[in-house]
Amino acid sequence: VGPIMIAAWNAAGGAAGVLGYPRTALVTDVRGVHQAFLSGELWQLGTGAVRRVHGPVLTAWKKAGGITGAYGYPLTDTVSTPS
Repeated sequence: VGPIMIAAWNAAGGAAGVLGYPRTALVTDVRGVHQAFLSGELWQLGTGAVRRVHGPVLTAWKKAGGITGAYGYPLTDTVSTPS
């Protein structure tokens, strides 16, 4: 796991955070990298920022095809709102 992914995981609270422990090793695809955790995933397009995706957003995004679907790579982190 590269330093940028570790930094993003730590920023999300590490093992006690929203993502939990790593579930897979870092995976490289055609345009970026990603890693799955117990409760979410980290995605990076090229050399851009690492984005965290979790919860219902991750479920809906995957159902819509993930990176090969209409939405492509995540451009922002999943954020919780009061509602």
